[in-house]
Amino acid sequence: MGSTSVFRSHEGASGDSSDLWQRCLDAMEQSLPRPAFETCLRGSVGTVAAPGRMHVLMPHGYAFEQILGRHRSLIEAARCEMRALTQQDWHVEFTAPSREEEEARAAAPMIDAPSTPAPTAARRMAPPADMAEAPVLRRGARTTAPLSDDPRFTFERLVTVPTNQLAVQAARQASETPGRTFNPLVIYGDVGLGKTHLMQALKHLMSGARPRARVVYTSSETFTNELVEAFQERRVPAFRKKYRQVDLLMVDDIEFLVGKERIQEEFYHTFEQIAASGRQVILTCDRPPQLLTQLQERLCSRLSSGLIADIQAPTFEMRREILAQRSRESNAAVADEVIEYIAERFSGSVRNLEGALVRVLAVANASGDRVVRIGLAQRALEPLSPTRPSRQRRVTLHDILEKVSHYYHVEVDDLIGARRDRRFSTPRHIAMYLAQELMRMRCREISEAFGGRDYSTVTHAIKKIVAQREQPNIKNDLSTIASLLEG
Repeated sequence: MGSTSVFRSHEGASGDSSDLWQRCLDAMEQSLPRPAFETCLRGSVGTVAAPGRMHVLMPHGYAFEQILGRHRSLIEAARCEMRALTQQDWHVEFTAPSREEEEARAAAPMIDAPSTPAPTAARRMAPPADMAEAPVLRRGARTTAPLSDDPRFTFERLVTVPTNQLAVQAARQASETPGRTFNPLVIYGDVGLGKTHLMQALKHLMSGARPRARVVYTSSETFTNELVEAFQERRVPAFRKKYRQVDLLMVDDIEFLVGKERIQEEFYHTFEQIAASGRQVILTCDRPPQLLTQLQERLCSRLSSGLIADIQAPTFEMRREILAQRSRESNAAVADEVIEYIAERFSGSVRNLEGALVRVLAVANASGDRVVRIGLAQRALEPLSPTRPSRQRRVTLHDILEKVSHYYHVEVDDLIGARRDRRFSTPRHIAMYLAQELMRMRCREISEAFGGRDYSTVTHAIKKIVAQREQPNIKNDLSTIASLLEG
């Protein structure tokens, strides 16, 4: 007779201790993917609470959240392994430790720890499985290693134009009077528009002006992985000392925290301690914090209490200026028509814009051409020909939500909220369709961006609009909204 697993808060469990769960863990370690096992099961403690009933206390709240959410298949895996070991069915009950228990376990010294070298990289905790997949709106891979310094990323090389002027000026001011002007400073914008350049430039500026200042620059993914490792290895006090006793904390890509309740809680308390002591926090994101719908309300409110500055895609004139400066830095003779040709073809990401120039200069160097002319540029860039109109690359989710809500006379919160009546559902479906059509967002990314809806709900909505887009009313709506996005 089968049974189902139950989740409940930890209130203590009685029963005889047994090595049965440890034998179960040993077997599952050999059969399960390492990220899932390390994230959810290593460090768990099992107790036989009654015949056929195993009570498993998770090592920390994050592991419990993962079992409850993404890794529910581990429940059946545990039951199958228990059945294989004992030839009987088991009821496996996973519980989360209280916050007090969790912190006590993390801070407790390791008893009878062997005096052997630290575990090898293969035995240390691998990145959690749910971190392997790109989070909301992320279009490029991110490293889990600490962010390294790039000496090229300075304020001197940062071309200040109207589309990034507010962010650049605010960053400079925050470095001159840390903790007293804009705290936090949140800089948002699409991929490749210069957020990382600005953060690196700020770090170099701060370190140069205040050599003794304690500066930590990291990504939210690294923050997450380090916190999980700290709980696994009972190093939470050291983790908190690293992140909370700083003069400037800079964190990239805070959208990665979406849906990670336990990580958000730790991040919130880290943020609060730094800000309350008059020290500076600077963050980057791919959209305004209020559009991160699965962010804790208090964290979202706290992020919105400082200055939120956006970086937008540069105009044609700005792109020409950026390319001209990069050409001067390279001591390259680049014809004006080449600058205009590149600026016209690469209109979205500054990173792609500069990459195109680097390719042209490399081809010119290889061919021995001292002056870069249009023919060479055309041949060099032919393999990089954009496959979609430039307007689509410039569109952001924020743009889509804003234009759709304006067109249908509804609020953005209604588009990403839970209200289901037709007045909101059709605009919401349109917005989802446009997010996929114009931004090439994956359905899973869209589901998270629109309030954590089911994957099937998103696919149904998009298919519905695809089936209806030739109907006069839907066709007109799509055409009008597309025009608004072009403007």
